[in-house]
Amino acid sequence: MVDVGRIKLVTPDEQALERGEDGLFRAPPGDDGAPGVLQADEEARLVSGALEGSNVSAVDAMVSMIDVARRYDMQMKMLSTADENAQRANSILSIQG
Repeated sequence: MVDVGRIKLVTPDEQALERGEDGLFRAPPGDDGAPGVLQADEEARLVSGALEGSNVSAVDAMVSMIDVARRYDMQMKMLSTADENAQRANSILSIQG
């Protein structure tokens, strides 16, 4: 086996990072416009076999999605009922006029 490279582990200051358009966080660019570089942290350790947890609760997201779908259906029914009422009112007014 041959060492090809080494992963650089860093512990960045959260306020120093900028969020990119792709959703990834990066170090701010330098004065010359070159991509920013973070300093290596010799005390940072990589934990083998650890899983990163999700920052979204699947249950809360599903409940929210169902709630939004039901509200949308209710609003569409309301618009349909208002349209039917307007058509009935027009037909009543046209018969009498």
